[in-house]
Amino acid sequence: MNIDKFRNKKIHIVGITGVEGSAVLEFLLKHGITDITGHDFIKSEEIEKSFKIWHKGIGKIQRNKEFQSFKEDVNKIKYYFKKDYLKDINSADIIFVSQNWYSYSQNRILHDLKSKTPFYSMTRLYLELSPAITVGVTGTVGKGSVSHLLIQILEKAGKKVYFGGNDTWSDQVLDKLDEMKSDDILILEISHRQLLADFSKSPHIAVITNIFPNHLDEMPFADYVKAKFRILSKQTENDVTILNFDNPHTKEFGQNANSKVLYFSIKNLHVNSPIINYDQIIRAVKKPGDHNKENALAAALAARTLGVSEVNIIKGIQVFMGIKARLEKIAEIDGVSYYDESFTDKSILIMGGYSKKLDYLPLVEVLKTKVKLLILLKSEVADQLKRSVSGVEIFETDNLRTALEKAKEISASGDRVILSPGGAFFYTMFIDKKESYRKIITSLLPKESRSAD
Repeated sequence: MNIDKFRNKKIHIVGITGVEGSAVLEFLLKHGITDITGHDFIKSEEIEKSFKIWHKGIGKIQRNKEFQSFKEDVNKIKYYFKKDYLKDINSADIIFVSQNWYSYSQNRILHDLKSKTPFYSMTRLYLELSPAITVGVTGTVGKGSVSHLLIQILEKAGKKVYFGGNDTWSDQVLDKLDEMKSDDILILEISHRQLLADFSKSPHIAVITNIFPNHLDEMPFADYVKAKFRILSKQTENDVTILNFDNPHTKEFGQNANSKVLYFSIKNLHVNSPIINYDQIIRAVKKPGDHNKENALAAALAARTLGVSEVNIIKGIQVFMGIKARLEKIAEIDGVSYYDESFTDKSILIMGGYSKKLDYLPLVEVLKTKVKLLILLKSEVADQLKRSVSGVEIFETDNLRTALEKAKEISASGDRVILSPGGAFFYTMFIDKKESYRKIITSLLPKESRSAD
């Protein structure tokens, strides 16, 4: 691993308290690189609050421990907060940015510097410095599930696996690059924002689950599609691309890839790569939904490419119960099942959040046929759906507990109550510093049915 290009350079890190900025700072200091200036658009007294907000996905004890370590790191460098934000940035030889740096108006100066100063990111460090085999997983939906399923399959097969990237609910592993070996595997969940950054290497294995309209508040859909394609841009003929044949955008990517392309499909079975047994994989999937079948096929192709046997792949899929908030059954109360994520017939659906300028009209007909009650948490999503939906009973509230109490009141045995927000920032708007979905559901259970914790 060669990090000499960072030595004797003036390095600036923008977004120092974030997941990416703090990981980069720790990594550079660990390797004796100390000419570092950090920036964050917060007041100096808000550093702990900001760090813990950005790292909310890890447990409280671990988060407190990591903050103490971060505080020690920050005291070793020069840093500027809100009043002096981006001071001296013009003197930087290298600038590290977080994945969403371009979306903030206070970063206008960075747009001017990008053509003059090398920009780096956490993702670029992973791809350029990792001695391990890199697997990059992206897509509009499913990238987290595919990543975690692949981890389970590989670990069941005895492989040494590391995981990092876009998942803010897991610790980053930049600090473990030194211990990685050439036959280890580094799995990266990669967002479209991370793919907008400059990098000189693509993952050895790139998986694109699907592409649908999303993040239209940030960019036109055509630009979003181009951003996703960038994961393949530095691949060579020695690399592998795994694509969803049933999605028109990912299918088209295969025609322009420089690497070996493997397709998966649940609609056009003849295109599935022969290196996997389609029927056995589909039978091994325990969770309902075509998307779970697609996720299993994508993970299986990646695992086979990495030398895992069919037997071990099937074992890994069979025991995989998914990740939190992905069609997760939380509880059953009086014959009513409470799920977190998707919906089927006889559903009471809870939605809300920031709309990202998405078009909800395609959802309207589905709501009419699948949903007996639509519960909306007051938000942009609620406003759009109220204007569009007819023929479905709607209940609106600004409180998640009230929403769930209403769902319990109106539900009958055999119904499903589903939290599927349909928008961004649901956690921040309705759960953060309040009660979680799981906690509220547990409180609605009869006392004798509650777990000890």
